[in-house]
Amino acid sequence: MSFNKYLLVGNPNVGKTTIFNYFTKNNERASNISGLTFQRKEAIIPKTNNVIIDLPGIHGIGGEDKINQEMEDYILTDDYQGIIYVADINYLKKNFYLLIDILESEQKINLVLNMNDIFEGKLNIDQLKDDLGCEITVMSQKDEVDFNGLEFKRSQFKLKYPERVEILIEEIIKNKKDIESNVSDRFLAIQLLKGNNNIQSYFNNLDDLQKLISEQEKEIIETQEAHSLSGLIFKVRREYIIGLLDLSYQKKVKEISPLLLKMDKVFLHPFWGYIVFAFVMWLVFFISFQMAFLGDYIEAIMVFISTYMNDLLINLGIDGAFNDFLINGFWAGLSGILVFLPQIIILFSLLTFLETSGYLARVTILFENFFQKIGLSANSLLPLISGLGCNVLSVISTRSIKSEKKRISTILAIPFISCSARLPVYIVFIEVFFEKYQGIVLFLLYFLGIIVAIAVAYVVDKLVLKDKEELIILDLPEYKAIPMNYFFRVVIAKIKSFVFGAGKLILVGALGLWFLVHFNFQGYTQDIQSSILFNLSDIISPVLSPLGFGTAEATASFFAAFLAKELAISAMIVIYGASTPSELSTILAQSYDMASAFSFMVFTLLYIPCISTLAVMYTETRKWKIVVISVVMSLVIGYVLSFVFYNLISLFI
Repeated sequence: MSFNKYLLVGNPNVGKTTIFNYFTKNNERASNISGLTFQRKEAIIPKTNNVIIDLPGIHGIGGEDKINQEMEDYILTDDYQGIIYVADINYLKKNFYLLIDILESEQKINLVLNMNDIFEGKLNIDQLKDDLGCEITVMSQKDEVDFNGLEFKRSQFKLKYPERVEILIEEIIKNKKDIESNVSDRFLAIQLLKGNNNIQSYFNNLDDLQKLISEQEKEIIETQEAHSLSGLIFKVRREYIIGLLDLSYQKKVKEISPLLLKMDKVFLHPFWGYIVFAFVMWLVFFISFQMAFLGDYIEAIMVFISTYMNDLLINLGIDGAFNDFLINGFWAGLSGILVFLPQIIILFSLLTFLETSGYLARVTILFENFFQKIGLSANSLLPLISGLGCNVLSVISTRSIKSEKKRISTILAIPFISCSARLPVYIVFIEVFFEKYQGIVLFLLYFLGIIVAIAVAYVVDKLVLKDKEELIILDLPEYKAIPMNYFFRVVIAKIKSFVFGAGKLILVGALGLWFLVHFNFQGYTQDIQSSILFNLSDIISPVLSPLGFGTAEATASFFAAFLAKELAISAMIVIYGASTPSELSTILAQSYDMASAFSFMVFTLLYIPCISTLAVMYTETRKWKIVVISVVMSLVIGYVLSFVFYNLISLFI
């Protein structure tokens, strides 16, 4: 079956992901932080043969970063039937600059003016349609828009540039190679004039063309028309957009609440902003821990079912390996997924609230100033922050960093950011050994990961030649009330992601670990000490003794977590011979003290990234050297800091 493809294009923060969800009935995460959609998302529109592709939000075509290049390649070469351009109706002046690029491509386009529910003003849609020559759809974030109701019209938009520019455009078009492209020759010519090096392969006599362009640019600068040729094109577009909107668009100027102004003064303050951020993150972790009692109810249910199943199997005469596999392998692994689900849901619900309300965008800007001072890329901020969710996606998100060297330094720093998969380990150990200081200890672990990540990125950056400064655009969105239907969709999506995504991996891994723990080279055994995993762990465990946990059980747990950090607790349940997290807690209380427990958590935070993160590191850099450096560096840093914390805490207990 053949599918019709439609591209979803626009600036960051215009609501593309929400529209994508409406069309496809998906639940992709949206955010106020620019560029969240790092990879294109593709889904079939239900009950149709149409596919919609959500491309990353950008501010203009022609950027040098990987996101811009990949998006541009898609627009130039892929087979699609139309473009849905999404603009925030409240910020048309800003959103229309990229729109002109899209209109000049001469594709079939529907302009979606989003956020109409919070728009205060007047818009002459008919006037705008006539001037732009494209179909227009007005919608709000709450609208359930039917894709089949969208109409597409091929753009014939031609913005008139100064005569000297038009002459250049015609000359460039004459030198266009016979290469098929989705876009018009005029579009490619204008992109070359803008300095877009990504499309140079479309033209013959490039040296002659560049010489001609340079001569004209020199004249433009001498006559003070603009500071550059691309600057002149920008100036013409800006004047056109202003004139266009003066005729058809009137926006009521909103008065910013004095309270919100005071909030921003605090949130963006070079000192108090960091204090507030630290307090907010501590509060998030504190609230998450206060909900631990919900997991106790789930555990009680799982234990009841486990006991019933065990008795039923014994009464049926089923015992031995199969019984052990079902109860201590499958059911124990499933318990390791569900018991921590309430706290994980609450944690990410709170983070979603901070994202969609606009606060995390302010944190991005706050830390951008700090990062600039220590010599890192401002575009490193979002990957490092998103690492709190998943290091794999965080590594992928570094595509927005233009400098390859700064991108690599950021990639090497990301694994030290504590992803959500490490959280169950923290929860178990903190509840056993740090009951009175749960929120503080959890905050310190996350804070330690962030400090190490920043230090690593800084050191790596200083070991290579400095690149030129990057020019970036950071948005400061308005504070927003969060629609409850959207909020609950996000929460439900995270439940599905954890249970059916990470959960499947945890369960499969737990079953694999059960096999390694209950089999030796002679077959099934109930003597864990003779198992395959313990034989291997016994060899390595003495190396970890200086860290306070030099046992085969602890070493085996780290082997499992290398496959996926999500496996850590399920692995420990199997390895320590427990049947529930509560039983595991009792065993841990007898096997560790406060110093060794904190050391264990620090090592869990900092040692080798999971195998999925390492795989993505290679696919993103195509350099095995980066993967090796990451492994060696994380082992050394994890070992040294765990050793330091173990010995420091041991002095006081």
